[in-house]
Amino acid sequence: MEDNVDEGDESERRFLDLCDTVDDILRHTPPEANRLLAIYSRFEYALKKRSRINENDRRTYAEDNNGQVRILLTDYVRDVVADDFLDRMQAFENERYVATQPAKRWTVGDGWLDHAPVTDNISLFKAVRQIRNNLFHGNKFRMLTDEGHERDIKLLQGSASILLRAVQEDETLYNDFIQ
Repeated sequence: MEDNVDEGDESERRFLDLCDTVDDILRHTPPEANRLLAIYSRFEYALKKRSRINENDRRTYAEDNNGQVRILLTDYVRDVVADDFLDRMQAFENERYVATQPAKRWTVGDGWLDHAPVTDNISLFKAVRQIRNNLFHGNKFRMLTDEGHERDIKLLQGSASILLRAVQEDETLYNDFIQ
């Protein structure tokens, strides 16, 4: 019986260690990272909602993928985002930074690879999605004192602004986003 108590104590200690680790991560996570995750989450929610409401409209931006929802970001950008959107983003420092200095992507076999150049709206939104993926799928931001932190902050801020600027220009998406 005493062995079970020791195993239970060890299990509880490991659980508390994990909780402490998460708390430490949250203390060191830049608010810009949390902001981008919140905006991207709401952006995808609005795209899903838009697709359900507009069942008679051939323009749907979410589909069933074996029981999982898949966002059709490229279709949305092609159909809805204004042709001059990328050009207008050049007027804003952080948005321009996302377009001119996009985040790299990690691959298991090749390590960090450069992102494809941003040349149009679709590649701009793919760059934003890459920043979100890098953030969501790993600890890919630097601590406040680390070299490169300023770059990360610019990418996070620029990505968040790009999404919000796209939402503000689409009345349906805007209404679904703010509900």
